Amino acid sequence: MSVQLPEPVYYLARDKWIASAINPGMPEKLIAVWEWPEGLPNPKALRFSVAKQIYKPRDNLYGAPGWFDDGKAAIVELAVSGQTDEAVR
Repeated sequence: MSVQLPEPVYYLARDKWIASAINPGMPEKLIAVWEWPEGLPNPKALRFSVAKQIYKPRDNLYGAPGWFDDGKAAIVELAVSGQTDEAVR
């Protein structure tokens, strides 16, 4: 059974603040948290895709700088356990 979950909330692992835009020149460890629908059993794994973007100092249309979508970087499958992770407490 496939369930469409809401988008996760990302937290910075170092201080548990909600992550906003991440600078690609400064790597960060992130924690992704999903709200799980009540009454739905826990899956054995969660699978999601990671998108990537590229920076262009000048785009082709306006000549302005910006970040542009560039496809998928990875598809990740994570095992789900019944244990609460210490990182999100």
